[in-house]
Amino acid sequence: MSHAFRNRHTPAVALCAALLSAGLLSYSPLTLAQAAAPASNSSTAPTQETPTLAATPETQQAPATATDAEAAPAQEPAAATNVTEAAPKAPPANVITVNDPVDAFPAPEPGFVRHVIHLPVGNYENDLKVELLPGKVIETDCNTRQFIGQLEEKTLEGWGYTYYVLPSIEGPISTMMACPEDSKKMQFVPVTGSAGSLLYYNSRLPVVVYLPEEVELRWRTWVATPVVSADSQ
Repeated sequence: MSHAFRNRHTPAVALCAALLSAGLLSYSPLTLAQAAAPASNSSTAPTQETPTLAATPETQQAPATATDAEAAPAQEPAAATNVTEAAPKAPPANVITVNDPVDAFPAPEPGFVRHVIHLPVGNYENDLKVELLPGKVIETDCNTRQFIGQLEEKTLEGWGYTYYVLPSIEGPISTMMACPEDSKKMQFVPVTGSAGSLLYYNSRLPVVVYLPEEVELRWRTWVATPVVSADSQ
């Protein structure tokens, strides 16, 4: 140690030694000497790096952003196990399911034919009537001819639909006038006396009629005229 260093630090060291021996100072002279060292000496001292912990897989994973959360598909709930699906219940035996209303009507009996009329949608159907004209095409002349029969109205049980049956016909009945030879011709002769042959017009339901095999069915529409008040006398 040089003489200049001793002269500069000796009074300070002696003072610190005296204070330390008297119990008024808790630092050693060496510690105070290091504290009094020039700032240039402390800048050159190597700095001790703070140890860092190695990143774990959990710490390396970046937090999910809102965009990632939206892009990620939602996880479907786990499918339930040991779940027995209930078997579909069969319809009651007395319930009939059909795709076409005509299928609900009974099949024709032997010797009969089922005729079906699908009415077109009409304007003011309350003012319309449907006339059923069962009959046969026969040879006629100047005499008046007709068949006699009676249409029976029946209700389809369980549905409320109406259908019609002509059990039998009689005739033809004609007058006995002498007619010229050239008056003979083939003509459709309807069954007369068929009560209920003038029906309400309803385009939503078919008109179903059962007739004997030799009888055909024709029909026509009647339109009601405007209502007129009657004069009182």
